Amino acid sequence: MNQDVAEAPVTTVRRNWHVDLAIVERDGQTTAHAYLVGDGPLLNADGRAGRRDSDPEAPVVGDEIAVARALRQLADRLLRAAQTDMSLLSAADRPQARS
Repeated sequence: MNQDVAEAPVTTVRRNWHVDLAIVERDGQTTAHAYLVGDGPLLNADGRAGRRDSDPEAPVVGDEIAVARALRQLADRLLRAAQTDMSLLSAADRPQARS
């Protein structure tokens, strides 16, 4: 490495987001509530799963399906929020028309 060239300092920024999940099972129906918590947008989503009378008793499967559906919906909402933010930012960068 050339010692005459100074390297640019590396800046690291850490942000912590997490998803809180609440799972409720009632009468063969499982609902998962997902909440995005952090410095970003406040978003939430729900996912549901149902058990037929002929299905074996396996609550963990209903939990998995309901949580997966809630997380998928939360991801879709986060992507839409990012798209909206990008549109707003690019609109703000455009020169304003003169009257």
